[in-house]
Amino acid sequence: MYSICGSMEDALHLFNRLQAPDVVSWSILIRCCSQHGLIGEAFKVFEEMCLSGIELDEATYVCILQICSQRLGLEQVKDVHNLIIDEGLESNLSIGNTLVDVYAKIGNFEDAQSVFDRLSHRDVVTWNALIAAHSAHAHHQKALLLFETMQQEGVEPNEVTFVSIFKSCSDMSALSKGKKIHSLFLKKGLQLDAFSCSALIDMYMSCGSLEDAQAIFECSPVQQIAPWNALLAGYAQHNQYQLALECFEELCHGGMQPNDITHMSFLSCCSHAGQIDCGVRHFKHMRDVGINITIEHCNLVVGLLSHAALFDEAEDMLECLQFPANIVGWTSFLAACRKHGNVESGRRCFNVLSLLDKLEKTDTCYYSLMASIYKKAGMWDNAESMDDLRKSTNLWKKPAKSYIEVNDTIHEFTVADSEHDRINDISAKLKSLSLIMREDGYTPYLDSEFNHSEKLAIAFGLISQPAGTTIRVVKNLRVCDDCHDAAKAISKLELREIIIKDSYHVHRFRHGSCSCKDFR
Repeated sequence: MYSICGSMEDALHLFNRLQAPDVVSWSILIRCCSQHGLIGEAFKVFEEMCLSGIELDEATYVCILQICSQRLGLEQVKDVHNLIIDEGLESNLSIGNTLVDVYAKIGNFEDAQSVFDRLSHRDVVTWNALIAAHSAHAHHQKALLLFETMQQEGVEPNEVTFVSIFKSCSDMSALSKGKKIHSLFLKKGLQLDAFSCSALIDMYMSCGSLEDAQAIFECSPVQQIAPWNALLAGYAQHNQYQLALECFEELCHGGMQPNDITHMSFLSCCSHAGQIDCGVRHFKHMRDVGINITIEHCNLVVGLLSHAALFDEAEDMLECLQFPANIVGWTSFLAACRKHGNVESGRRCFNVLSLLDKLEKTDTCYYSLMASIYKKAGMWDNAESMDDLRKSTNLWKKPAKSYIEVNDTIHEFTVADSEHDRINDISAKLKSLSLIMREDGYTPYLDSEFNHSEKLAIAFGLISQPAGTTIRVVKNLRVCDDCHDAAKAISKLELREIIIKDSYHVHRFRHGSCSCKDFR
């Protein structure tokens, strides 16, 4: 009854009238706090419950652990875990599954694995918790290994398992492996629901196979919005504006109700394709008809304006937004300043990001972006000072990694990688390509001629796969300008299609040009 009260005051009033609240009453009050967003209060009620002498049951522990995973930190999870150990309940499957899930979600894989290993019985929920978390944290090789191990131990994967594995294949652009896992999904007689369908569409789109993605969409539950959103997002990644427009119109005319994600996907497609008028018009329409405008929608319009060199309009929009600590929007603006060589706007943007960084821990890529702006303008002393400033504050950008699938094996490359078995062959191929590319007019950046991860992955694909085979590479960050130019040149020289999925686009290089039309 507490959970349906109109306010916490009503719930507390009813609870306080109880002469001897039992474990169910306490648990419902905890859940009621959580439902009203009072996470800290929920934990305080839990502590009072423990002090009252009430014996906690399985449902209470599961509830408080789930609450801890929402906003509370590792310390609170550890406190609850210690109570569970004291009560001898760690081997309880439901509690154990929740512990694995919570530890893994907050990134504490050591404790998640420890609880997992101590469980005498592990069901599909246990495995799913660990697999999903590894996939979400980009530990894709580990997720795939766990997927194989669970089947070896006789645990059948379900639809939830496959959704996580499809995501890992998507993030690594592992088309061959993804197709085999898709076949296994069908062989096991599992049904395509909105979630698995969306995950498959995303996987095939990320691997550059629009035809397979469209075929999956044709089999999707027609009255579910998620597959439509996945298809729209894929068209945005591939810079397929016309297909996205047709898809959006068909969705609306068919009686489907677009949601926040639908509008995000369509605005993203306008941004990627440089369709300024359409994007701005759609955003104004959203506002006029009372659609809830989110920070993600606004940031997409900022990106659309700034990448079209409309810096004043983009900066005005950023300054007028009521959203606090809009790091993503300002970083997108700074990336556009780098693209267009706008030093002054870049400096102002960098100063804003520096202030935001003091309020909230952020990715420090803006140091590298500002240094790149200075380098592009020939301001080498300023660029060096920016790098020194980043180092002095002990801030490091996320390390770049690129992946390529060859013969069912995922190969990972980092910047200046020297560990790969065929690194000498890879370096020789890059040097050979560089000589020919220079003769053809390509001029590399001096600091990135051979060592960037995506170039290493492309070269490995060229020497490892048959002539004419499409090279599929995925990078965890945005592909740099030099590697983008190099991929165009290599696709022309080698007569190969090269697909690079980065954190913003799926770039399809053919005959010396890219599907993004250099609007990045």
